[in-house]
Amino acid sequence: MWRKSRPPGVRTTLLSKHALASGDVGHSPATQENSGILIPSSPQELRHKLDVLRGHCEAVGRDYDDIRKTFVYTGEAATDEDHDALLRDLEGYAGLGVATVILGPRVGDPAGWIDRFASRAVRSLAELA
Repeated sequence: MWRKSRPPGVRTTLLSKHALASGDVGHSPATQENSGILIPSSPQELRHKLDVLRGHCEAVGRDYDDIRKTFVYTGEAATDEDHDALLRDLEGYAGLGVATVILGPRVGDPAGWIDRFASRAVRSLAELA
């Protein structure tokens, strides 16, 4: 997964649901990647996955803090365009050391969703940081 804004030499790994379910998250970011994307179902699951990644980093002598951590939020609050519920949900993730949150709603009109909901939500979420 590449973005034009990514600095040269920075690679990202999108971890599959199978890797997340098995707890096998972190081998690739711990050994060779500069960032990793996680798709947790709760703050507790994200905390667990980050702990697993930290353990893998320790095992291979990698500085855990050098890895840029991102997660995809796919909760109902984003899909339902419920601003207050989204803020409540994401407050639970605050303080876990994640650099970026990607909102992943399940909607048929993503451009309309961005216009109606995402721009307002992003401004509110910036205040949580």
